[in-house]
Amino acid sequence: MRSSNNNFRNSYSLDKLLVLFMFAFFLAVFSGCQNDDDDDDDDKIKLNNSLLNGTHYTGIFAQSGTTKWNQTGDMVFDGSGDYDYSILYDSTDETGDYPGTYTVTENGDFAMPGTDVIGIASSDGKTVLFTDTAPAGLDDAIYLGVSIEKPSGMAASDLSGDYVIGQIRHDGTRTKTAYFVFNFDGAGTLSGSCLADTDDSTGDLSGTYDVSSDGALDITITGLLKDFQGYISEGGDVLMVLDTDDDGEVLLMVGLKKTTGADASLFNGNYQMNQFGGDDNSQWSTRISAAADGTGNVSATLLSDSEGDSGTYNMSYSIGSDGTIELTDVGKGIISSDGNIVLLVDTEATDDNVMLMLGIKKQ
Repeated sequence: MRSSNNNFRNSYSLDKLLVLFMFAFFLAVFSGCQNDDDDDDDDKIKLNNSLLNGTHYTGIFAQSGTTKWNQTGDMVFDGSGDYDYSILYDSTDETGDYPGTYTVTENGDFAMPGTDVIGIASSDGKTVLFTDTAPAGLDDAIYLGVSIEKPSGMAASDLSGDYVIGQIRHDGTRTKTAYFVFNFDGAGTLSGSCLADTDDSTGDLSGTYDVSSDGALDITITGLLKDFQGYISEGGDVLMVLDTDDDGEVLLMVGLKKTTGADASLFNGNYQMNQFGGDDNSQWSTRISAAADGTGNVSATLLSDSEGDSGTYNMSYSIGSDGTIELTDVGKGIISSDGNIVLLVDTEATDDNVMLMLGIKKQ
């Protein structure tokens, strides 16, 4: 019937051509959008073993059987998958040099084949976090580890400003944690406050510090006869401190510098979280996958736990303008200015357990 009306047929044909043109245009645009996404994926940095190349100062807080210990060492990565680890200090007097292999996947997942170590590397390769969650594994230990790439040309002035610091320790009786805010003046003097502690020993503190050219950090707290040694990252945004005296107590402290203008959107993406916790009777380590939506919600799935726990948990969080973060019913801490590193500490022993949790955003 349409063909019997030339005017209608011509109009139909023009409309049809117009529709076909628009359809082809849509396909071209859609294809272009798809290509743009592909380009974005191509442009995204894909990490590999070359990310880690050089010497990292490494700190470990651990338990083997009933023994709680800490350790520091130099981990030398060759950029192609081999490392050499040399113990600098061990609270149980272990010494040694241990070579091995490592892997870094394109999203930053880190592993050391032949060991029970699994973790995550930051996208700049300057920080690695890891856990051992296999108490009956290759080394019969569980632990939380932090590794910071050694910088160069550092001085006391590179450690300046306000930091939130989380601490985990074992005093021979039970696992305890603490939450500090420290100020470093950039010239060797520190001051701060313990805002929360498992044993309720809060209060102000003061002291001095020194930073060597390779980032090595020495701290002296006034009135406290304890040896503290650690490292700060290039730029001074991340610090790690352990005690290195044989007084029956072992501890690990990790700190992040406060920022400005932060809000909930800073915690956004997929993170691997590494945790060590304990109570009066036992200790455990856990590796967690956490997805934060940037609006105040996070979903956390236990990937591996030394006590065999599993599950997925939905939680809420809030972030202050200085980067301080609170994960509801979990703990308080801080997120780095770029949103890539998260620190949380739970000091409330009323629920019979405390913990220190450290995370890095996946690439």
